[in-house]
Amino acid sequence: MNSKTDITVIGPGAVGSALILNLSEAGYPITSVISRRYNGADRPGYLSGFHVTGLKDASEQTVGDLVFITSPDDAISGIAEAMSAYELSWNGRTVVHCSGFLTSGALHSLKEKGAAVAAFHPLQTFVGQSDSDPFKGIYVSLEGDAEAVEGLKTVAVDLGAIPVPLNREQKGILHVAAVFMSNYVVALGSMADTLINENIPDADLSVLMPLLVRTVSNLGGGKPADVLSGPVARGDSRTVKQHLDVLQDKEPLLKAYKLMGREALRLAEQKGRLSEESLLELREMLQTR
Repeated sequence: MNSKTDITVIGPGAVGSALILNLSEAGYPITSVISRRYNGADRPGYLSGFHVTGLKDASEQTVGDLVFITSPDDAISGIAEAMSAYELSWNGRTVVHCSGFLTSGALHSLKEKGAAVAAFHPLQTFVGQSDSDPFKGIYVSLEGDAEAVEGLKTVAVDLGAIPVPLNREQKGILHVAAVFMSNYVVALGSMADTLINENIPDADLSVLMPLLVRTVSNLGGGKPADVLSGPVARGDSRTVKQHLDVLQDKEPLLKAYKLMGREALRLAEQKGRLSEESLLELREMLQTR
């Protein structure tokens, strides 16, 4: 693989489309875009100018030397197995999937055919095609065959990202951490949104956005224990008790508040901010019964 090798992307969804557009802008020839649902009908506008084909039509001429499989996790091994049965020479080709948790082992059927295999996971959230530069400044975890990882380091840098080579165990752990930082922050936002919508007319989640932005900025500049604020960090047990009373009839929110509160209490204790009396009182309040 060289820095401007020709590329095939299988699965032009949110991640796939971002790769197609940004790799093309970085000077990589996009040999083909393969969609399992492609039937020759009108293609999406962002794919105009690219050769779009179906999986069954893959051939020596339509598959590039670097193949990205950007399909959902459950489909990756099946796609690799289907591709391994085609009359293609896999020697000299690199096949990569973009799953956060799956390792390069999901591509074993193609590795057995001679391909170098790896996992290339951008630590970014992709929800559409609105962001024109989603790779700039982000981290990309890399795991797999040494030769593939080395080549993908260059690809990541060309996209404006920072490559992070990992072993298989580290890759899984980092993905779990990413789910906490991104997906579950959105879930917590949904809980906050529910409280606002049910109780404050003419207000919505936007009133909390400046707070979220500052919190993320603080977290990026220090350790969690150093930037924790709020009633638990202050040892304000009266306010915590009042919060629990507000949530008394909202069982899912109450459980989530107590779970997050116990973690906040652990951070406060780690920092040595609270008296033993405050720690014991808050610990008792935040227990799940």
